[in-house]
Amino acid sequence: MIDLFANGQLAICMSNLTNLRDYRAQGLDVFPANFPSMDGRGYAVSTTNGFCVFDNGDPGKIQAAAALIRSIYTDPELMNYTLGTLPVNNSVMGQYGDEIWMLNAYRENSENLTAVVRLDNLNWQGVRNVFYRSIQDLLRGTKTPAQAAAAIDETCNAALPQGRPRRAGA
Repeated sequence: MIDLFANGQLAICMSNLTNLRDYRAQGLDVFPANFPSMDGRGYAVSTTNGFCVFDNGDPGKIQAAAALIRSIYTDPELMNYTLGTLPVNNSVMGQYGDEIWMLNAYRENSENLTAVVRLDNLNWQGVRNVFYRSIQDLLRGTKTPAQAAAAIDETCNAALPQGRPRRAGA
């Protein structure tokens, strides 16, 4: 899809900060846009980058892992590595927001952001798998845009309940 977009054969392309920066360097007028939503504000999606500590039942290992993560997240030099991806740590966004294209726009749009990988999100991988099948059908010409949209709606909604159950209070 990215090559089709770069060649002008596709008007909209799901992208990331690196792709957008590369396209701008090629002279293309690109910008991030939210997906449509029922409330009219739209929403953007991101994946989570970072660390997790799993409860393996060993308090010593859990404490050591948590201390390592705390050390990384409190080291300003190490936090600069988050600048290569979105989302970016809030303190890093505050420090570099005026220097890096799109960083302030991303922060200002964060209220409309939903992470595709989080504990209260049902079956994100299953949704992604069926979403891309419908997009492939559209690009191959085996489905019209209306058929692809209907298939995305049907298959993504069907995939959601097959994921992990929601946590209480989520």
